[in-house]
Amino acid sequence: MLKAQQIKDAKHSGVGKAPLKLSDGNGLQLHVFANGRKTWIYSYRYNGKQKNITLGKYPQVTAIVARSNAANLKKQLEEYPDHDPSIGSTKNKKIELDNSKLFRNVAEKWFLFKKDSHASTTYNRNLGAIRKHIFPMLGDKSIDDITQDEILDIASKMQTNGTIEMAKRVVRLVGQIYKFARRKLKLTKNNPTVGLVEDLDDHKVKHMPRISIIELPQLIKDIQCYQGDYTSVSAIKMMMLCFVRTGELRGMEWQEIDWENKLWRIPAERMKGRKPHLVPLSEEVLQILNNLKPINSQSKFVFYSSRAKDGMISSHTILGAIKRMGYSGKMTGHGFRGLASTFLHEQGYLSDAIERQLAHVKKDRVSSAYDHSVHLEKRIEMMRFWSDYLVSKGLIV
Repeated sequence: MLKAQQIKDAKHSGVGKAPLKLSDGNGLQLHVFANGRKTWIYSYRYNGKQKNITLGKYPQVTAIVARSNAANLKKQLEEYPDHDPSIGSTKNKKIELDNSKLFRNVAEKWFLFKKDSHASTTYNRNLGAIRKHIFPMLGDKSIDDITQDEILDIASKMQTNGTIEMAKRVVRLVGQIYKFARRKLKLTKNNPTVGLVEDLDDHKVKHMPRISIIELPQLIKDIQCYQGDYTSVSAIKMMMLCFVRTGELRGMEWQEIDWENKLWRIPAERMKGRKPHLVPLSEEVLQILNNLKPINSQSKFVFYSSRAKDGMISSHTILGAIKRMGYSGKMTGHGFRGLASTFLHEQGYLSDAIERQLAHVKKDRVSSAYDHSVHLEKRIEMMRFWSDYLVSKGLIV
């Protein structure tokens, strides 16, 4: 594996046009060109032929993201040896898109058009709202391709996170941008926001029972005092630290843990959205896993139960324990997801990074081979921050 300084200092000799090829291991290479450009390449053999997949340029694509993508492609090749991983990858297709119709470009033009007629505070607030809530998910899509469901999904999640009026404001702003695109730029006849504000008024957000962030320290204290078996207590702490779905946690297998890169690689078949998912692992999570090794390493499941026919803890284990602590109707395992989401949004973390960590992202034009690692660096930092926060409130692993 290449060291960070090696990657940064790598230079082409200047002799010839062929790139300098530096191996990072597991098929991942860094190609250094005479013009100074550095590109990550996944090299593999398929049907006896040497093939390459370009994973992106350095430093825009960091080493940890490139390694994650390469590991996922290698796993795909091992699991599906009859399928060439380069086929169907959007990274290897030339997609031409009229940049004038990208939503972010149309929106920026509208804001410039309106700058002189809006008070500076209103202008900056509105621009900030669109950049924060809309651009991460829809900024690079053509305005003709954005659907009403996509906008409603973003606004509904804003409502869930408590920003009800801002959700309506954002929908209205998107609608005005579409009117501008139709009347002034003659770019589209479509306006997917029609009727959406009324839908938001009628939309009933279903909240899973959960405590407030103010009540979290007491819950942590109660978890620390709980007299359940170590596997069950560890599952609750992992649920809190990783905020995955209960089913994803129960089915966690030892082979899914990437100890070297401190990642939990959940395969697509175990995810609700049927797409592979990455969970960055903090030091606290790694400690829990290390503590469970001597207890459950005889099973493929991290959270093994000898009483269960399928070998993993019951779906009622976490909920039952929480109820016995006195939180019946107040908190569920799923509630940790909402608690973490609300808190991290309040701390200013990128909404798209939070949603991807929650595995809420819808299927789009991004290939599943790459989609799972989007915003990975930010997500690693975010999960470290969340773990540190829980420790500061009394969590001991």
